[in-house]
Amino acid sequence: MDLQPKKTQTLIQRRSNYHQNTKKHVAFISQKLKHQFESLETGKFEDKRLFNFITRATEDLKKDPICGTKIKKKLWPKKYVKPKFDSLLKNHLRLSSRA
Repeated sequence: MDLQPKKTQTLIQRRSNYHQNTKKHVAFISQKLKHQFESLETGKFEDKRLFNFITRATEDLKKDPICGTKIKKKLWPKKYVKPKFDSLLKNHLRLSSRA
């Protein structure tokens, strides 16, 4: 038994098809941040773990770009408004080793 109306199911299916058929790219907002992220891979145990969590989160975003929680535009930090992003989502890292 489906709890969603037929119209909603169709919309969800169209979104799903769109995201499956488009190329996804996850980028860092600055080169400095990218280098800091890459340095986590060769750091201490906690750094390596954080690197793995962030890598898993970016892979999740590539599979489904709308997998996070949408943040209302009025709550965006000013530095994110300048590049004129279309949307801003937050994604909580799964901190367990089980995926």
